[in-house]
Amino acid sequence: MNKEPTTPGMALESQEKHASGSGTIPVLAVRNLTKIYLVGQTEVRALRGVSLDVYRNEFVAIMGASGSGKSTFMNLIGCLDQPTSGEYKLLGTSVSHMTAKELATIRNKYLGFVFQGFHLLPRATALNNIALPLLYSGVPKEERDRRAPKALEMVGLGTRLNHTPSQLSGGQQQRVAIARALVNNPLLLLADEPTGNLDSRTSVEIMTLLQDLNRQGLTIVLVTHEHDIAAYAMRRVTFRDGRIVSDEPIATSRSVEVNSSPVQSEEIRDVEPQFGASAEETAILTTDRMIPQPAKPLVSKETGQRPVTAPLQKEPLRAASPANSSQQPSQVHRVKISVLPLLILLALLVTLLRVALRKFFNHCT
Repeated sequence: MNKEPTTPGMALESQEKHASGSGTIPVLAVRNLTKIYLVGQTEVRALRGVSLDVYRNEFVAIMGASGSGKSTFMNLIGCLDQPTSGEYKLLGTSVSHMTAKELATIRNKYLGFVFQGFHLLPRATALNNIALPLLYSGVPKEERDRRAPKALEMVGLGTRLNHTPSQLSGGQQQRVAIARALVNNPLLLLADEPTGNLDSRTSVEIMTLLQDLNRQGLTIVLVTHEHDIAAYAMRRVTFRDGRIVSDEPIATSRSVEVNSSPVQSEEIRDVEPQFGASAEETAILTTDRMIPQPAKPLVSKETGQRPVTAPLQKEPLRAASPANSSQQPSQVHRVKISVLPLLILLALLVTLLRVALRKFFNHCT
């Protein structure tokens, strides 16, 4: 007689084997989920009886305004918090009332997380950042050394194994975060505003990568407030005031055909680390390189000079009047010359004041 699984991990493994190929058991199923927070003496109802099923290979976008409950819902299905009432099942196994240790096991083995802030260890290489979940899982070093580089290659960063986060662009850091989420072969990938800190071009690359992973069989739940980002998903669920107000398929999922592979796209925008450039400097450098600049700026009829072009604008900026334009260089020059004498005068005044105070105190004593 077969024994029933005795641990959450064993139960999920049993359900995963049973559900493989069938698609009849939802990857996650919530019923009448509620969450109430106490703020002082006030009850805040973040979720009000939410019910939802997500099946294998689905790509679901959770949308809603701030305070709608979407982030609370993400915390609950990510086993980062527990509901006040209701039931949450992961592959048919109830996880609503597990202990903290059991929830930690579920998060490590079956869930992958991608956040808006990349949450990478700043002094660790990309390879070591990715291997961290494997270390927590007790995976032997030989297996970690095999799986971590493979995860980086999957997101197009196979040549960036030994780069630290400060040596990577924002898009590359998010790719490392995605690889870290994938290294344990999760049952479900949870992405909370994964493009919130990225520019529009890099956001497209990240969403295209998530689409590719979904086509390979990964189930994804994405939280976003941007409609153009949600358009990459297969299904849109909208929250309002702690309730689901709409749940509809996306008829035509947005898909961008990139001329080159993600690896080539990153290499074009790649900036090699020079003199320990910070992450902010690297992001500025990579942004400037990808912005199309006009080949021949127009010449101003009034001054006969080329107008200044802003780094993040396609159209050139024009001075308000020729007079103001001609005065600007001299004003800047005057400021640079006058700062040094002022600093010297200020230092002299401070010294004289200290001498006067010292004499005064000596006289009093």
